[in-house]
Amino acid sequence: MNRLYSVGGTFHFDDGLHARVPGPNQQAAARAFVEGMRLLPDGIRPVPVRDEGPVASFDPKTVRSVHAAGGRGPGVGGGARCQRRAAIGWRAGWRVVRVTADRPGVRVWELSAQK
Repeated sequence: MNRLYSVGGTFHFDDGLHARVPGPNQQAAARAFVEGMRLLPDGIRPVPVRDEGPVASFDPKTVRSVHAAGGRGPGVGGGARCQRRAAIGWRAGWRVVRVTADRPGVRVWELSAQK
């Protein structure tokens, strides 16, 4: 979400407050944070899309929220807390090019605006 909306992100952890080397759980959380920051493909500089963005609808039983961004070139869409078979309706003129990330609860798609 930080990269999708072009805002910074900071990873906070308890051991860091006390200048200790993080334990295994906090190391795993740090790795997940870094991986999450890298889920969007390199080279995409997203600009949040509003109103007439690519998402027409989604089934809240299969996905909690959908966020999309576009710019010059391909767009991206991401589902938060989504199931593998997330039911998302894309607006006319948009299509999924490929799934760029598929993690438990999170899916990221590369989108294309059809001409």
